[in-house]
Amino acid sequence: MKRKYLNPALILLILFVTSLAGKAYAGLIVGEHYTDASGTAWEYVGSYDLAQGPGWQDVNREAELKPYNGLEAAELLFGVLDAGNEYAISSNVFRESETYEVNHLAWYDGVISYIHEKSESLAADKHNDGLYNVEGDFSAYISDRGVVGEHINHVFKTVDLPEPSTLMIFILALAGLAARRFKLS
Repeated sequence: MKRKYLNPALILLILFVTSLAGKAYAGLIVGEHYTDASGTAWEYVGSYDLAQGPGWQDVNREAELKPYNGLEAAELLFGVLDAGNEYAISSNVFRESETYEVNHLAWYDGVISYIHEKSESLAADKHNDGLYNVEGDFSAYISDRGVVGEHINHVFKTVDLPEPSTLMIFILALAGLAARRFKLS
C-alpha cells in the first residue's frame, strides 16, 4: 500500500525540485539584458547621439577631427572595458521595438555622403590619415548632417553569465538517482 503512494509522491518531488533548479539559475541574472542573432547576452550601458559629437569644422573651416566607428565612439564615451569584455552597438529604436535585439549596426555620417547604418566595427578612416576630411571617411560620433535626437546608437556590453549553483547541481544529482531507482523497480 505504501509503495502505491510513494512513486507518485517521488515524481511530484522531482518535478518540484526541477522547477526550483531552473528558477535558481535564472534568478541570478539581474538588470536589462538583450540578445543578438547568435544568442549572446548583452547588458545595456547607455546611448549616444550621432549628432552630439564634435562639429566637423571649427570656426576656421578646418576639419581636424578623428573619425570613430561605433565601437570606438562607445569606448570614448563610456570608457575602455576590462579584458574579456566587449561593447556592441545597436541602431534599433528600442522604445518602438518589441524584440530588443542587438543588431551590431551603428548610425554613421560620411564626408560628402549621407547618414546611414553600417557595421559597428567598420574602418571609419578610409585613408588612414587620422582625420574626418576625405570622401569615404565615416564617423559614428560627429555633428555634420545629423539632427539631434534622430540617430541614436545604443551601447551594450557583454554579460558574464553566472555558473550553475551548487544547489542546482545537487538537485540534478538527486533527480538522476531517483530516475535510476525507477528503472530498477
